[in-house]
Amino acid sequence: PFLDGLISLIWWCFLTFIITIITLKSKKARVLFDDKPTIVIQNGLILESALKKNRLHMDELTMMLREQAVFSVQDIQFAILETDGKLSVLHKTPVQSATKQDVKADVTPPIYLPTEVISDGQLIVENLVELELTEDWLNKKLKKQNVQNIKDVYFAQVQTNGSLYISLKEKNNQSIP
Repeated sequence: PFLDGLISLIWWCFLTFIITIITLKSKKARVLFDDKPTIVIQNGLILESALKKNRLHMDELTMMLREQAVFSVQDIQFAILETDGKLSVLHKTPVQSATKQDVKADVTPPIYLPTEVISDGQLIVENLVELELTEDWLNKKLKKQNVQNIKDVYFAQVQTNGSLYISLKEKNNQSIP
């Protein structure tokens, strides 16, 4: 029985590997094994036939929409059920979020990745080094915010623009942007 199980497992792995290779090489095989994406909502209208074909009921569809932060079907231009079971949503133009370019906001790339430099009153030197900043720079930023000692700081984080967010320990009970 153990040998039969082992042979079955090896055979299953081999077939899976072969099917993966075939689907990578052939679009027709990919459609045969994986199917293709299906439009389930078009211009705010739910396509019942597409839901039936994919054995998807309205409760599942509305749940998937809510996961995409969509609460009204009429706001959707297209919703596509992908082959992996996820839902891709394209909002109608009037309800799409504006980008920074749309509102002509500053689009300069950030200087820093938000990085923790103090945690529970302890300086994280390696993060300062990685950001190419010094303890002197940090102390000046702290003094500018009237913080005299690193031990008074619960959490401090360098922000994308180079500013320092500071949250003091509870005895001081405040945060400084």
